[in-house]
Amino acid sequence: MTRRAQLLAALVTVMLMTSLAAWAQDPPIAASPADIVYPPLEFEPPSPEESRTELPGGIPCFVVEDHSVPVATLGLSFRAGSFDDPAGKEGLASVAMQLLRMGGTQSMSPDELASELERLAIDVGASASSRTLTVSLSCLSEDLPRAVEILAEMIRSPRVDEGRLELLKAQTLEGLRHRLDSPNQVAQLYAEQILYRGHPAARIVTAESVAAITVDDIRDFLSSALDPDSLVVDMGGDVSRDRVAELLAPLLQGWEPTGFQPAAIPSDLDPLVPGVYVIDVASNQAVIIATQPGMSRHDPLYEPEFYALRVANMVLGGGFSSRLTQRIRVQEGLAYVVGAQGNSNVGYPGQQAMVALVDAQSAARACQIMAEELTAISTTPPSPEETRRAKQGLFGTWVGFFESPSSIARDYAALLLDEMPLDFYITWYEKTEQPEPEVVMEVVARRAPASEIRWVIAGPADMLTAEPGEGPSLADLGPVTVIRPGDPTGPVALPE
Repeated sequence: MTRRAQLLAALVTVMLMTSLAAWAQDPPIAASPADIVYPPLEFEPPSPEESRTELPGGIPCFVVEDHSVPVATLGLSFRAGSFDDPAGKEGLASVAMQLLRMGGTQSMSPDELASELERLAIDVGASASSRTLTVSLSCLSEDLPRAVEILAEMIRSPRVDEGRLELLKAQTLEGLRHRLDSPNQVAQLYAEQILYRGHPAARIVTAESVAAITVDDIRDFLSSALDPDSLVVDMGGDVSRDRVAELLAPLLQGWEPTGFQPAAIPSDLDPLVPGVYVIDVASNQAVIIATQPGMSRHDPLYEPEFYALRVANMVLGGGFSSRLTQRIRVQEGLAYVVGAQGNSNVGYPGQQAMVALVDAQSAARACQIMAEELTAISTTPPSPEETRRAKQGLFGTWVGFFESPSSIARDYAALLLDEMPLDFYITWYEKTEQPEPEVVMEVVARRAPASEIRWVIAGPADMLTAEPGEGPSLADLGPVTVIRPGDPTGPVALPE
C-alpha cells in the first residue's frame, strides 16, 4: 500500500468511527427545529499554556497530540505578509510563497521536489495573508523526519526557478482579468476600496505590479521575511511533545535571524463619506453591501463590545428567523441571499456589514428595510427571546474552534502572532453569553449607526438610479455616486 493510500485509509477510518458514534447517539427527530432539546455542552478544550513549549532560540511552539491516527501536521508562521509588498510590486508576498512551494530547492528541481513529496504523500502548503506568511505540511507520522528535512531545504535554500516564476505571473494575470466578472466580486472589491481608501488594506495586485516582480525580488523577500525571530510553530496529531526539538533540528540549527521589520500598519481609516455608491455592472441583479468600519482587535473595548456586535448581527441577519431574512426574503420576497456580519482586524478596524443579493428593481426597498432594522436595534433592545436565539446560534460555532489537533495548535499560534490573549477561544463561549439586550442596543448605536453606512451596490446603474414611479429611491439613503469600473487588471479609481 502506498503512503498516500495509507494516509487516506487512516482518515477514512476516523470519519467512519465518528459517524457511527454520532449515529448511535442520535435522539429521535424533532417535529420542528424549535423543539430540539440540546444536552448541556460538556467539552474541555486543550489549554494553550499546557500546549505551549519553547524550541531552541526561544521559538514558541504549540503541540496538540492525538495518537489515534498516524498522521502529523506542522505549521510555521512568520510576522510578514502582503502589507510588506514594496510599492509598485503588490503581489510579491503571495507570488513568493507560491514559488517557495513549487519552485524547487538548491538540490532538487521543481519536478524532483514535486515527485519526492508525491512519493511520500507529503502535503505542503505555503501562503501569504496581509500580516502572516504560513508554511504547513501534513504526512504520515513515520515520514515526519524526512518531511521536515525537505521543508527545511525549501525554506532555507529555495531555488526560485525563473520558469516557474513566469508561469505564476501568467496565472496571476489571468486571475486578474476575471476579477470583475460577477456583481458579487465587484461589490466586495469596491466595498473594501471605499472603506479602506488610502490604507494598506486597500492595496491591490495589478498587471503592472505583477510584471515588475523579478527573481531577485523573490529571493530578497524570502531571505529576509522568513525570519526565525518572528517564527511561531504549531504541531498536531501523532507527534510527541518531548521529540519536537529533535524533529525540527534540521530546520532550526544554524538558522540566523534576518532582522526583518514588518511594515507599520495605520490604526485609523479614512473611508469615503457615507452615501450610496452604485458600481455599474451589466446585470439584472444587484449585490448590496452596507458597510462601515468595524472593530480592531486591539481596541480597548474589544472584549465586551465585539461580542455584543456578534449577537446583534445574529439578530439582524444570522439565520432564517433573523429580522432581515424574515422581512426581506420571507415577507417581501426581495432577496435570494441576505445577512449581517462583522469581522475584526489586528491593529486596524475590521468591517461591519449587511449584505443582500436582490433583483435590481428591488434594491432600494431592500436597502430601506436594512436601514430600518439597523435603526430599530440601535434604539430598542432586541427581545430576550431574540437574544437567546442569537447566542444559541453562536454557541453552535464554538466547538468549530477545536475541530482537530492541528487546527487547535494553529489557532493558538495565530493568537500569539496577533498579540491576542491565548485564552481567547477558551473564554469565547462565556463572553458571548454575557451581552444583555440593552448592551446590544447601546453598542450598535455607538459602533454601527445607520448614518455611517456606505451603501455599495453593484448592478445596472441606469436601473438602480432611475426615478421610481412609486416606492423608495436610493437617493433617500444619501448622495448617490455612480462608479464605472475600468480595466480589471488595473488599479481601482474612486471619486475624490
